Amino acid sequence: PNDRSAGVAMAILLLRSGLSIGDVLDARSIIEPELCALAARYATDDDVNRLAQHLDAFRTAVWADDTKQAFEEHLGFHSALYDAIRVPAASLLLRPMIEVILLTSFPPQLNDSKLWEVEGHEKILEALRERDEEKLKRCIRAHFHEMQTPEYVQYRKTALSASPAVSDLMSRINEACNPSEKSAAVSEM
Repeated sequence: PNDRSAGVAMAILLLRSGLSIGDVLDARSIIEPELCALAARYATDDDVNRLAQHLDAFRTAVWADDTKQAFEEHLGFHSALYDAIRVPAASLLLRPMIEVILLTSFPPQLNDSKLWEVEGHEKILEALRERDEEKLKRCIRAHFHEMQTPEYVQYRKTALSASPAVSDLMSRINEACNPSEKSAAVSEM
């Protein structure tokens, strides 16, 4: 077992649970503000720079209407935030959450740049740069609060198994289960 296989197992369990996207977002809104706020205390300058790089690429992709890249950079931002916690046991326990974040990372309308919540991510990074733990908690909570707005009502009711990101998860599962196929495909290029 590795990070990816544990995350895939967790995601499959959630997909089979009958839970909605809103159910998972609600759970994340309980876990992430408290744990990710530790990044304000422990993040290195490299962690902050990595988050800034993902945010810049995320912003650029959203403005360019590049949904696939926006999705990847959004996921990268949250993954880097988890890494910045720097509490080894917490980081290890959170690693499987990346697959869960993946399932809830698309906004309800892909072509509405406002719903990608770039500004909320900018505030999260700003609080991290300031090393302000309480502000970081507030910013993360505000980020999840944005997912309670009217634009999200129907999306939140959607079964997690119908998430727009399920196909991306399946690709990641295939990569995790068949790493030699990926290596062979890369070497053929």
